[in-house]
Amino acid sequence: MNASIGIGAAILVVVFAAGRAEGQSLTVERLKALKTSSNDPAGDAFVDSRERLMPLIDAFVADNSLASPMFLYLAANTAFRLGRVEDAAFLFYGAQLRRAVDFQRYNIETTANSNNAATYLGFLNQTTGEAINPAILRLPAAFTSVIARLEQWDVVASRRAFYPEFAEAKGFKISEADWPELARRTKQGFMDQFGKRMVTLLGDKQYFEAFSFVQRVNLGEIGKDDKSTQDRFLKSVEIMEAAERRLLGTPADAPAPPVTASPPPAAKPSASVKSGTMPVRVGGDVKDPQVVSRVEPAFPPGAKGAVILEVTIDPTGAVADVRVLRSEPALDAAAVAAVRQWRFDPTVIDGKPVSVLKTISLSAR
Repeated sequence: MNASIGIGAAILVVVFAAGRAEGQSLTVERLKALKTSSNDPAGDAFVDSRERLMPLIDAFVADNSLASPMFLYLAANTAFRLGRVEDAAFLFYGAQLRRAVDFQRYNIETTANSNNAATYLGFLNQTTGEAINPAILRLPAAFTSVIARLEQWDVVASRRAFYPEFAEAKGFKISEADWPELARRTKQGFMDQFGKRMVTLLGDKQYFEAFSFVQRVNLGEIGKDDKSTQDRFLKSVEIMEAAERRLLGTPADAPAPPVTASPPPAAKPSASVKSGTMPVRVGGDVKDPQVVSRVEPAFPPGAKGAVILEVTIDPTGAVADVRVLRSEPALDAAAVAAVRQWRFDPTVIDGKPVSVLKTISLSAR
C-alpha cells in the first residue's frame, strides 16, 4: 500500500489504543480497544505481546459474529504470524465471504478511490492472501478442515457487529429478509468454485505433487529460466488438468486462488507445443488472440468487484478450460460461464494452429 492511500490510518483511528482484553469472549468493547499496525506492506495485524495475541485469536475463532471484514483480515494476518496457519485460513476466507456479502447489502461505495473502505479491504485481502493462500494449500488436511469449518460458519455478522470501515454507509440497499439467501449463494459459489474442488484435488497425490511444483515456480522458490523447469512446469499443468477431468468429470473452473507471482515467461514454443499438444502462454512471440464472439457475464444484481481468469484456448479458437486466478465469490460462477462461450481468432505458429493460455479480467460495477 503506497503512501497516497490513507484509508488504513483513517479507519484505524477508530480502533483505539490498546487496552486490557479481559476474558476470552470477543466483544465490541474489546474490538475498540485493539491496537494495530498501519499500512504495513506485509498487511496490517494486531499489535501486542504473543501471550495476549494468542487468546485474542482464540476469541476470534470461537465467535467472530461481532467482527467486520476488516477485523477478520487483521485477525487472519495475526494468526498467520503466530504460526496458526489453519486458523489464519479460516479467518481469511471468512473475511472474503463476509466482505463479498457486505458490499452487496450495505449502501456504500464499492469502487476503490484510494481513501475508502473498498481500498483498504482490497489492500488487506491482497497482502494477507499473499501469505496465507500458498501456505494453506500446502497442507491438504488443514485445508479440508478449514472448508468444513466454513460450511458451518455464519457469513452475515450480527446486527450488533462493529463496522468502523463502513461508517460512511447510507444504510442497507437490500432488505434484512434477503440477507440469508445472499449469504447462502455467496458461500455456495465459493464452495463450488473453490473450496470443495480443492478438497478433492489436493487429496489426490498426483495432482498435489504437480500443483506443489507449479506453486513453487510461481512463487519464485524454483528458478524458472531453464528449459527443464519450463518443461516440467508444462507437464505439471498437464497432470493437473488430467486429474481435474478424472476427479471432477469436467475441466475445473477454479483449481486455486492466486499464488501472487507471475507464471514462467512465454518461451519460444518447443516441438510439442508447436504440434498443439500443450498450450503456450501469450507473450513474447505468441500474440494475444482477439475475441471474435463474446458473451457478457450475468452478474448478480448489485454485485461489485473483479475476477481474474486464466483461459485455455484450443487450436480452433474455442475456450477449452477456465481457471479462477483471483476470486470474488459472488462473481466467479457467472464470469466462468460467460467466458466458456467466447471464441477467439486461432493462434498459428509456424503455420500450425496451437493452444494458448491467456489472462482475462472481468469487473462488475
